[in-house]
Amino acid sequence: MLQRLEWLLAGYGYDITGGDVQDALTFTMEAAANTDNSKEFLAHINEMVSGSKSADQFVSKIISQRLEQAEI
Repeated sequence: MLQRLEWLLAGYGYDITGGDVQDALTFTMEAAANTDNSKEFLAHINEMVSGSKSADQFVSKIISQRLEQAEI
C-alpha cells in the first residue's frame, strides 16, 4: 500500500484526482491499523510527504491534511 502513495507523491499517474489520493491513503491507513506498529507506519507516511520534492504539491497537501486529522 505504501508503494501507491510513493508513486503518487513522485508524480506518477494520469489525471489523478483528490478521490484517488484519498482512496490510496484510506487503504494504507486501514492496513496500518491492522498492524502492531500503526503509529510508526503513519509516521513513515508523514516522512514521505515531508520529503516529497514533487513540483505539484496537490498529493502532499491531501495526505498532510488527513495525517493531521489522524493525530500522529
